[in-house]
Amino acid sequence: MLFLEVDYDIKDKVKALGARWNPEIKKWYVEKKEDYIKFAQYILKDTTDAIIVKDYIYLVVTKRICWKCKKETDVIALCIPNRIEFINKPLYRWKNGEFYEESQKYNYKKFNFSEREYEIKNVLSYDIICLGNISKKILDSIKDKYNYKLKYSHTTQSKDYANCCKHCDSLQGDFFLLAEIDSPFHVTGKETAKKLTFIKYTLKNDFIVSGYTSMKTKLKNDFILYGHASPITSASNYSEEDEKNDIESFSAFIDSNIEIDDII
Repeated sequence: MLFLEVDYDIKDKVKALGARWNPEIKKWYVEKKEDYIKFAQYILKDTTDAIIVKDYIYLVVTKRICWKCKKETDVIALCIPNRIEFINKPLYRWKNGEFYEESQKYNYKKFNFSEREYEIKNVLSYDIICLGNISKKILDSIKDKYNYKLKYSHTTQSKDYANCCKHCDSLQGDFFLLAEIDSPFHVTGKETAKKLTFIKYTLKNDFIVSGYTSMKTKLKNDFILYGHASPITSASNYSEEDEKNDIESFSAFIDSNIEIDDII
């Protein structure tokens, strides 16, 4: 099930597409996953891209050597394996880092749905990203065990939840954890996959996250601020399919038996 944020003036449009009204929480929802695609323009709204997170997420746990005290400490990250990715083609036009002028005229409320206007794909992958300011239900279950706490970062110049060494309490920066070639989350084969543990959190409902695809694409080789880091890229012959197979074969998978409403 997927809940939609629907303005009153377009409620008849989503109703005509098959959305239903939940009077208790006063929101429209789509019951069947196979119908999500019909609501692409209302899922994306005026954003360039979005994903629907489906069924479950993983907390990914591994170890690294603290840069300061040189002792081994746990570090954690996020994996959203099962998702639908949406690209809004009328808006996804760039020139010198800016949208083309005509794309500014796009208005999703007046736009008539056409599959040609969207790139939509179902994805199952093990991209690992920064946990960031995670939902309270997950945070309460992990912050003490993994020393995941509010910490000021001079890089981002902000105070956010982050990995900290369990021995000396030093911040373990997202860039070093996720963007460096020797990242502890960088899978290059059987031995590195063995070092990862994926802890499953079941979703009560599917939900929408805006900006996920562009975040990964735009800054593939740069540090991503606001609590996210880029996926590792490599010139080797080790493919994404190889990575997926090694993770499924050699990483540990555990169920937290915790159901959550959201991840942020």
